[in-house]
Amino acid sequence: MKWFRVYSEVLHDPGVRRLPSGLFKDWVLLLCIANEGKPRGVLPPVADIAYHLNRSPARVESLLTDLQGRGLIDEVDGSLVPHNWDKRQFESDDVAARVRKHRNGVTGNVTKPLHETPPETEAETEAETEVGA
Repeated sequence: MKWFRVYSEVLHDPGVRRLPSGLFKDWVLLLCIANEGKPRGVLPPVADIAYHLNRSPARVESLLTDLQGRGLIDEVDGSLVPHNWDKRQFESDDVAARVRKHRNGVTGNVTKPLHETPPETEAETEAETEVGA
């Protein structure tokens, strides 16, 4: 399942707060569509967006124009992307690989338990014999 970050600051963003509820929903759906884009974060052609939103291409054009005017969609190198997508949707580090590396480094510092009695040394044997005589 693909996911993307939505920060709680959206509650205080005046551009988002002023969106009518239907437009807010469309904006969130566009974030979902952008998250699945190739490359990630880039909105597909209008016809594809229209299919996903079950809207006419003309309605999608109007929607995109409205959100661009509100500063929530940007045109970057001829493609439409949600505002600040790269800043907010950076690639996370690989936590599993980092933990594995840490654990591999730690294992050499652990004392291994002894599961058998060590053999008696020659010095111990002689000392015991002299005491017994």
